[in-house]
Amino acid sequence: MTVTLNCSPPKSGSFYIRTADGIILQPRAYSSWTIVLPASQDYVTGVDNPTGQTINCILGVSIPPAASVSSDPQLALPIIAKTQAIRFATGPMEVTLNGSVLSGQRDRYTLSMAKGETLDVVLNSSEGDAVFTILGPDGNPLMGTEEGKDINNWAVPVPSDGSYAIQVGPTRGNATYTLTVKVLDS
Repeated sequence: MTVTLNCSPPKSGSFYIRTADGIILQPRAYSSWTIVLPASQDYVTGVDNPTGQTINCILGVSIPPAASVSSDPQLALPIIAKTQAIRFATGPMEVTLNGSVLSGQRDRYTLSMAKGETLDVVLNSSEGDAVFTILGPDGNPLMGTEEGKDINNWAVPVPSDGSYAIQVGPTRGNATYTLTVKVLDS
């Protein structure tokens, strides 16, 4: 789980995370914090205003799909370094995004699609060291894009309506990449 908070004026608000039974996991942070949730249960995230003045805040919460936990550090879940919604300008539904990601991390791009639309994803990296996984609305990887497949080009009609996530990560070390995403009507 990653929680981010942006307030105006800066540092005027803080957020907290606690379990449904009141155990505090994060007492007051000002900008962002990442935690592996200890169990499947309800969690409460909120914003405190210790200043008493009027403030404007945006609270973001990102919870990646659950996976089995391993004591082997080589099998640990990657950290989601960035989450960004894909928005298309008017005209062709195509966007090119540039980024870089560190070893053990993933950048996540999300978009909503309708069943039968074709998701066309092309990933280029100068050293050929970036790959992606596409997660469906159920949080599971789409067939052929699972971790370890080392895919960098994929175009298939999506199986259902919903929100899809493209996760970009390096195969070794760090990676700088260009991601092109197109949505084509069925």
